Amino acid sequence: MSMPTVGEAVILIPGFMGSRLVRPEDGQTVWLDPEWNLLHLAEAIDLLRLRSPDDRRLVPGGVLERVPLGAFSPQVYTPLLEFLTTGEKGIGYPASSIHTFAFDWRRSIEEAAYALDSKIGRWASGYRSDRPFVVLAHSYGGLVAAHALFTGNHAAARVALLVTFGVPFGGLLKTLASLQQADEIDDLPFGPSRLAELLGDWPGSYDLMPFRETTGLIFDSRKRPRSASSAGFLADGFRADLATESAQRLRRHSVPLPEDIEGKVPPLGPRPLPVPVRAIVGSGVETAVGVRVSPSGRYQIVKGFEGDGTTPVRGALDFATAHPGDRVVYPVPYGHHVGLVKHPQAFRYLRTELRHGTRERFVVVATPRSRLLPAGSPNELTIEVRDGAGEGLIGSFPPRVSFSAPVKWTEAASEVEATARQYIRFAMPAQPVRVTVTIPGLPPNVQPEPVLVVPAV
Repeated sequence: MSMPTVGEAVILIPGFMGSRLVRPEDGQTVWLDPEWNLLHLAEAIDLLRLRSPDDRRLVPGGVLERVPLGAFSPQVYTPLLEFLTTGEKGIGYPASSIHTFAFDWRRSIEEAAYALDSKIGRWASGYRSDRPFVVLAHSYGGLVAAHALFTGNHAAARVALLVTFGVPFGGLLKTLASLQQADEIDDLPFGPSRLAELLGDWPGSYDLMPFRETTGLIFDSRKRPRSASSAGFLADGFRADLATESAQRLRRHSVPLPEDIEGKVPPLGPRPLPVPVRAIVGSGVETAVGVRVSPSGRYQIVKGFEGDGTTPVRGALDFATAHPGDRVVYPVPYGHHVGLVKHPQAFRYLRTELRHGTRERFVVVATPRSRLLPAGSPNELTIEVRDGAGEGLIGSFPPRVSFSAPVKWTEAASEVEATARQYIRFAMPAQPVRVTVTIPGLPPNVQPEPVLVVPAV
């Protein structure tokens, strides 16, 4: 059986709300057990509220591999765990070498990172190599991993590779949007207003918000960039004290950028991560991509499609590595935030990196929003062309697009990455049509497969 060529073991770190929280005295799962939650709603909400920094009424109880809904139980991390240990079509790690790190995502990133670093130190003693671990981190879990790499005693010396799925290195806006409009966040089985009330009191919610002005997600009325702690938000549920504390914690993730104006405090940019990073980034899903703040402190959320439904592309790309060649971006067009960890395109990237020990020299994808729609419906094809470091190549290697039948189409560049991503927009034809994309100048083996779009009957 083929074996992985990178790392002896894997550490899976789930995202925000991706770890079960249990009552320690009897092991009852409070997050997430929908049936119990509905029968004990008031008690569940009270237990999820953090009464104080020392509130230990709930503790981590394992990774949320699936949402328990009886016969219909959506899988969360189970497909990825199975893919890692399957030898034929997956990676082939022994099951005993897969470690999962569950943590209390309500609490600060600092607390979770300290616990992760301690576990890495303990787990490492069971392996031969100096850097035995590949870390797979989803969403908020990637920020926890980064914090451990920046501040811990073990992580930077024991991790061989960090692979991230929709990680908001520069922050995201969904938790902020949820304080203003409660139905922005998944609330099953709690009412959205109740969950939004809890979010505003969790330190972890603020660690997800944009903490660097240079990320370009928050702007004031004079179009000056701001962060969650400097924007002056005055909104129900928003706690300025928790935002300030979060900004202080996350300063460890930033370094001053070069500044030409003498005497001016330089802005902060991403601190280079000390290990190679492969960032799997989704786009094409409606996402909160910006915030405009009025002088009164009220704010307006701006929606767009440069994101995965939760993490905006700007936030996902706001990271650096110590060596330029260690930074690779792998795109998943129309990849939804939760689904990134089980997306076939993401699995292909993982096989290339972990099974074969190589990385893509060029990354070229051509993906339709939908392959099946009624005739006349608007559709879209996303084309991404990057080099191995994730830099856009569309300017140097412009794509050629052809349809197998007459179709009127328009071309539009990405607002965030014009050199890496463009959109081909068209109305669905009345008959099946094959769309062919070629990138002149790039090798034949990286050319995307033709795409067949079919009108629904």
